[in-house]
Amino acid sequence: MKVGKLVQSFLPKVIEYCEQNDHTEFERLCDADYSKQTFNINFSFLVGKNDLPPERSKRYWTNIYLVRGKTVRACSQWFERDAVCFIDYLKRIGIDYDESQLEGLLLDAKATSKQKASFRSRKANSRYRGNAIGNAQNLLVRNVLNNLGSEQFSEEDWLETKAYFNHKCAYCGEAKELVDPYQ
Repeated sequence: MKVGKLVQSFLPKVIEYCEQNDHTEFERLCDADYSKQTFNINFSFLVGKNDLPPERSKRYWTNIYLVRGKTVRACSQWFERDAVCFIDYLKRIGIDYDESQLEGLLLDAKATSKQKASFRSRKANSRYRGNAIGNAQNLLVRNVLNNLGSEQFSEEDWLETKAYFNHKCAYCGEAKELVDPYQ
């Protein structure tokens, strides 16, 4: 079972819990910070239908629920890693569920979190690996820096360089007395 289907299947029980047992839980579920801490989602678990700005309406399922006299919609932005948080929440408020249904989902959530961790470590170490041009540039810079102070510029090299630039300054193009920078 996917985490979105899991949340939708237990949503009526969560709403029933808010109606019958805990009157403040509904307000907490409408708070984005509480939802982030509890479920690891970036939006409030429930939002009033009239309080929902149009640009955020895609973040909530279209089903409308009536909770404590207010029409609300539930957040649809769930990822597999959030399943563990949602199941912990169900345990905390005392909603029963069938372990066999959740077994595959929990394995998927754990695998997803491991994949994300390995992706993060690869990303942190990919500075010189991911981009061939970046690798070449870094190699060139390292090579130049390693050879600083060991370069040799002979009198013959200086004469060839002046001839290459027609005995003019390489920067401004002015014909004037050129000075060997390495003497």
